[in-house]
Amino acid sequence: MDLAPHLIDHALVLFGLPETVTADIRIEREQAIVDDSFDLTLHYAGGLRALLRATMLAPVTRPRFILHGTGGAYVKHAFDVQEPRLRAGRNPWNEIPSEAEQEANSGILTLVNAEGTVTLQERIPSAPSDYRSYYANVRDVLLGTATPLVTVEHALNVMRVLELARESSARQCTVPWPR
Repeated sequence: MDLAPHLIDHALVLFGLPETVTADIRIEREQAIVDDSFDLTLHYAGGLRALLRATMLAPVTRPRFILHGTGGAYVKHAFDVQEPRLRAGRNPWNEIPSEAEQEANSGILTLVNAEGTVTLQERIPSAPSDYRSYYANVRDVLLGTATPLVTVEHALNVMRVLELARESSARQCTVPWPR
């Protein structure tokens, strides 16, 4: 219930509602009392799969995003420059990202032709972002001066995926999206 909602949100924004959900939710740390690891697969029409994973035991971080398709792939190891700055106790909004930060937070797009030969490999920089804009929107919605950037329907769909994931894991099966 910590990292999963964010990953589910990304998948729903990118791919929409899944047809089915499969999950393995578990406790991996000794003496832990809440789940700390999961593998979650959102199944879509046409064979598309969104595989979401997280664990508290990863000593080495894995890529944040990996997208594979028939025409290539996109791999991004970091999320954006705000997160490492916040973890380091720095204010991420008072500094322009350095060239090294931009490089570390970029993704790599690789395109291939029909034969599988790489035709392009390009670094794609992260778009500028500011976490504070979300909270400013919540404030403005409460003041009646804005509409929510995240709709109630979208938030409920994220919660629905969480519930289906718990059901899938408990029953050890794939469960359908309620229609």
